[in-house]
Amino acid sequence: MNFPAFIFFSRWQALSAVCLLGCAGCVPRSDYEALQKENQELQKSVDSLHVQTRQLQAQLIAAQQQQAMVVELQKRLEEAKQQTNAKEEEMRQLQERWEKFKGDRRKAMVGRQFGEVAIGDGRVLRNAQINALEDDMISIRHEAGIVKVPLAHGGDELRWLACFDDQDEADSLRRVRLNQAKALASQLKVSRPQAEDSTGRMPSSSEEAAMLRQTITTQRQSLNAAYQRLSSENASALRGVDWNSTRPEDSGLINVFAQRRALLGLGELDSLAAAIKANLRKLHDLETK
Repeated sequence: MNFPAFIFFSRWQALSAVCLLGCAGCVPRSDYEALQKENQELQKSVDSLHVQTRQLQAQLIAAQQQQAMVVELQKRLEEAKQQTNAKEEEMRQLQERWEKFKGDRRKAMVGRQFGEVAIGDGRVLRNAQINALEDDMISIRHEAGIVKVPLAHGGDELRWLACFDDQDEADSLRRVRLNQAKALASQLKVSRPQAEDSTGRMPSSSEEAAMLRQTITTQRQSLNAAYQRLSSENASALRGVDWNSTRPEDSGLINVFAQRRALLGLGELDSLAAAIKANLRKLHDLETK
């Protein structure tokens, strides 16, 4: 090979090498960009997951705090229930002691004599002696005969000796009637499964009717007592109204608009009368089966 040809061949090789290097450089640059883009996307995903992780950790801490609060509130609720039960028992015992004290005072009044004693209608009874005191009715023998009046209509001295207070008597009577109603309701409730277990049958309509009649009797007593309390507090306002103590739910004061009075306490009468009427309807259904 001559020298000029050698020079030409060498230049051609050098130019080919440069071209090859240029082409070889293009491939790594494209791969780098793809990797860089993938890395950026992965970094975004990692950042997003970090944010989600922090949020979940915060939610977990809040849930743990809330659970701890629930446990604390449950504990305080149980303590409050125990304290309530203890206070209710303490009140019940106090009421029992008060009722016994009041009962002893009233028993001691029987046979007591007075030179003169006033009763609520303004009369003054002379040479009086208490014959009996039962169911809040007081019987007094005096020089002109015998008088029997509700203790609520007794004079101040008699009411004081008997520890009589209108609100206290109303509360006491309400508790008694409520307990009676609860007892009757319990008897009515348990009688069915007991009868079915022992005899294999449900109680007859006549048995249920007898229980309902007993309940209605108690409800009527409660309604009459509520009316007596209202009447003693509003004697002038209730003068002349129609009241049927045998069937108090049919009384004009409850059913006749013209006899209604703008008085506090009529709502209680209406509720008691409505309960009686509901039971009367049940009784009618049983008796007509």
